Formats: sequence, structure tokens, C-alpha cells
Amino acid sequence: MKNYYVFIRFFDSYKWGVRKIKVHERIRQVRKHKGITQVHVAESLAMPVQTYNSYELGRRRITVELLKNISLVLNEPIEIFFEENIYESKKFGA
Repeated sequence: MKNYYVFIRFFDSYKWGVRKIKVHERIRQVRKHKGITQVHVAESLAMPVQTYNSYELGRRRITVELLKNISLVLNEPIEIFFEENIYESKKFGA
């Protein structure tokens, strides 16, 4: 399985650069942005919190099926995990 990266531009005090963000990091970003806990996501996916945490930390590989389910729990399109910026979305419970 290939690793997919999202490229995010950042400003260095001297130059512009590109930083690679892995999908598991992107999932964590989106979840935190929406104010959703790992406990909520893990329970919604019917898995232990420790297992879900391992996915977000990149210790376990995320399958396409799992990524689809995570996107459903976060109420976001799957494409958001491959985009450059987090767009304004509905906060959890709104």
C-alpha cells in the first residue's frame, strides 16, 4: 500500500517550502478542528480507543474502508484527507 501525502505550503522566515502531511496526520487535524474526541470516533467505529489512536499516530495502516468510515463519523467527504487546507465545516453537534 502506498503512502499518500497532502502538501501544505508554509512560510519560512527565509523562503517558501513544502511540508508533507500524511493521511493519518490529516485525520487528526480534521477531528481536532471539529472538536471531536478520539473516544467518540473509536466508539462510533466499534473499536478500542487504543486501536484508533494507533491509526492516528501512524502505527497502523489505514485501509480505504476504514478511511471511508472515519469520514462518515466526522461527517466530511473522504477527499478532505487529501486536500491542502481545512475548509470551514460544521462543528460537531451543530
